[in-house]
Amino acid sequence: MSTKRIVYPRTGSFYQVLSSDVKSKSGLNPSCVILDEIWTYPNPDLARMLTTGSGDAREQPLFIYLTTAGNNLQGYGYEMHCKAKDILTGRRIDPTFLPIIYGLEEGDDWEDENNWYKANPSLGYTIQIERVREHFLQAKQDPAEEALFKQLRLNMWLKQQIKWMPMDTWEK
Repeated sequence: MSTKRIVYPRTGSFYQVLSSDVKSKSGLNPSCVILDEIWTYPNPDLARMLTTGSGDAREQPLFIYLTTAGNNLQGYGYEMHCKAKDILTGRRIDPTFLPIIYGLEEGDDWEDENNWYKANPSLGYTIQIERVREHFLQAKQDPAEEALFKQLRLNMWLKQQIKWMPMDTWEK
């Protein structure tokens, strides 16, 4: 366990960064768990260890899942993304899960700058539009950069890690 902590002595509460070692997390009873970049998780074991049964002794435990889109449509991050989409569309009901997704939908034109705001609601404030435009110009010239742009800037889930040929060229 990390020794770096933010402690609130009045209640004995603390925030602490945890390692990814799953076995050492058994028996924890957190009030809040923040799982970041879950698209990179090799499997759901860590997330499930920290959330299943955890917080049972807490009146209102809070579990927050955060992620950029990834390139593994079989992974835990994509599984959680699909759960969120199913709840948003009404295909699934889970009143304990509040899904918020920022990203382009299938069929959205990734080259249309107006669509970039769907994935980046603070574009122009915390993220400068000029930086995104620069990356876009690189993406137009290099399929690998296009994949990165779509994944990291537009939060689009990809089927593969590196593209060496644009799909429209392949299809021709």
